[in-house]
Amino acid sequence: MSIATIVPENAVIGQAVNIRSME
Repeated sequence: MSIATIVPENAVIGQAVNIRSME
């Protein structure tokens, strides 16, 4: 999660991945 915080773009992608993971 820290990596996504460093790069805003990765943060957006990370959120999308987290949503898929919850599904």
